[in-house]
Amino acid sequence: MLGSCLRQWQTSIISFYIMTYFNCYQRQNLFGILNAFVILFGGLTSSLVGGKLSDKYESVNYRTKSYISSIMSAMAVPLFMLLFLIHSNFYFSIVVLFLENLLCEGWMAPCVAMI
Repeated sequence: MLGSCLRQWQTSIISFYIMTYFNCYQRQNLFGILNAFVILFGGLTSSLVGGKLSDKYESVNYRTKSYISSIMSAMAVPLFMLLFLIHSNFYFSIVVLFLENLLCEGWMAPCVAMI
């Protein structure tokens, strides 16, 4: 539960900071459109896959939900490092943001199910 709270806090901070970060590229309108697609396709797919995996393998190991949540949260660290530490290209940053949403945002469904 504490891990879920910390991850949600991190998501709120990143959501606030990411707008400031992408302002350095001076493409606010394009970022708004692409970010909506990133959240829609990457975030939705990740949540569905995270929920499906946790439901499918819960009978094999009762800790499956916590493993999925932990692994997805840990994978976010290097992707956010790539996103915020490399300022070379707007499209590279959008692709890394999409990968982060696709691979790491499915942590919430298993956490809510555990609670």
